[in-house]
Amino acid sequence: MSTTRTDDLLRAILLRCRRLLPQARRKRFARQVRGWHEARGIGRANAVVLSHAKSGRTWLATMLAAYEQAAGVSLGVYFSHDNYIRDWTAGGPQPWHAGKRLVLLVREPGDVLVSFHQHWQHRMKPSKHWINDYPHGPLDLWQFTVHPRTGLSQLIAFMNRLAAETAGRDDVLRVRYEDLRCAPQEGLERLIRFVAGSVDPAAVRAAVDYGAFENMQRLERRNADDPKASGRLKPRDPNNPQSFKVRSGRVGGYREAYTPEQVARIDAQVRAELDPGFGYPLA
Repeated sequence: MSTTRTDDLLRAILLRCRRLLPQARRKRFARQVRGWHEARGIGRANAVVLSHAKSGRTWLATMLAAYEQAAGVSLGVYFSHDNYIRDWTAGGPQPWHAGKRLVLLVREPGDVLVSFHQHWQHRMKPSKHWINDYPHGPLDLWQFTVHPRTGLSQLIAFMNRLAAETAGRDDVLRVRYEDLRCAPQEGLERLIRFVAGSVDPAAVRAAVDYGAFENMQRLERRNADDPKASGRLKPRDPNNPQSFKVRSGRVGGYREAYTPEQVARIDAQVRAELDPGFGYPLA
């Protein structure tokens, strides 16, 4: 059995064992187990793609997997949302990603929140609500946006923390979702060259084609009827279009999802509080 599969099995066993603990200790234990599992995967990786939820990770992961198959290589990339690893590495002298080649994948905050709200509402498992202290009751988009656990303030804090922790490092590449959407061939070549040192342009073209929005929608529809398909690209409810992972991927769509007054408030807070190096808001 491979090391990865052994770690996966041990993680599953340990998470089941949390039920033997007092109620007050279960959540912290579960977060530490997940953090340990992340640390193990990161330790074996050549590079880490770090992003907030709903910043384009599934699309990028799909293209990188297609590139590996087309080029016949293994890039050794690990994807993290930085959700749990700090529970395992807390107290260390440096951030957990110090010394690791790092790709920061970021997206317009308003678009992240629209997609995150849909995911929270239609795809997220109750166990994820519990372990992350996310709200359980019904929230409309604006209530979700101003909630301290899910909204704009926590997203800005997340991005600012990473900006501060990676300032001045030459082993960090920032990739904006919008730039990758605008020029996927060039953006993916740049990312792969950063991770691996060289790149196969023909394999990148194949990966970009495979990651096309229409093809990813087709793959997810096909996976809906496959009980063995990964839940990462599978609708929670095939009869509910909002539960699909691949929904729109639009750039700037938040300007239509919120009222004009809400858009103005979001943009004002982003301008005032977010590290300007990210270049948001775009408009």
